[in-house]
Amino acid sequence: MSDRCRDAYGNKIDKFSNLYEDALRKQDRQDKIYSACLETECTFQPDLSRTRYSSQGRAEDTNSTVFNRLANTKSRENSLQRIEAQKAQEEMFDNNTGQPLFHPRVGRAPRGRELAK
Repeated sequence: MSDRCRDAYGNKIDKFSNLYEDALRKQDRQDKIYSACLETECTFQPDLSRTRYSSQGRAEDTNSTVFNRLANTKSRENSLQRIEAQKAQEEMFDNNTGQPLFHPRVGRAPRGRELAK
């Protein structure tokens, strides 16, 4: 076998050049197929411009609304945490007796004898 092949015009070319050109043709063909499939399958193409959602299209407006949203979210989370803490505190008491749970009322404290430490 020789290291040379002939092209369509009868000229001698290197087999590595032939492989390289074949790979380029294959890559082009795959790119065309992929772009055709992408256009037909991906019909949803949202507009992601920054100016669409701001009031006047300025970056300062966008940044301030982001800051306001973050501040509102944090204050909402803090109020929810306070409400949950109050509910947990209310659950620590018995509804019938009003005494704290797991703190039974027993007789007097021990006097005159030391508790083991």
